[in-house]
Amino acid sequence: MGRRGSGEGTIGQWRGGWRAALRLKGDRRVWLYGKTRREVADKLVVAVRAVADGRLVGSPRQTVGVFLERWLESTRPTVRQSTWIRYAQLVRVHMLPSLSKIQLGSLSSQHLEELYAERIAAGAAPRTVHHVHAVLRRALNVATRWGLIVRNPTADIDPPRVPGREMRTLSEEQF
Repeated sequence: MGRRGSGEGTIGQWRGGWRAALRLKGDRRVWLYGKTRREVADKLVVAVRAVADGRLVGSPRQTVGVFLERWLESTRPTVRQSTWIRYAQLVRVHMLPSLSKIQLGSLSSQHLEELYAERIAAGAAPRTVHHVHAVLRRALNVATRWGLIVRNPTADIDPPRVPGREMRTLSEEQF
């Protein structure tokens, strides 16, 4: 059996079992463990495919909640104080209860669709949910720039439709 190519990972025996290592961007490794070589090889194939699809980058253990807190702190000097307060409010009230425990690398468009539906069902105004989408899109664009995720899951979603208001005009008597 020949050597594996770059990015294909390695497999070896370890403490009475087997383990595989896969090098990610930034010289970080992911370790996969199993009882048999076959089991570890199957896990390695799945991990290599996840890297190719962009689902396994950055810190796999970082949650959306931790990322959003860090993003808020990094955003503070770049926006007005009132804007930052609104961002913090939207994150704390609308995003963290549903998304905080999800790992950032596994956040999907489906999670976001469920969040929007849940918020509307809870009585949030469509405009508020639209703002949640905008803030989340901005935060996840930063995560992409930081190399924590490969693509932004908000790019695949249309934000909730905000119904237009009918313009109220003055009657002749009011005029």
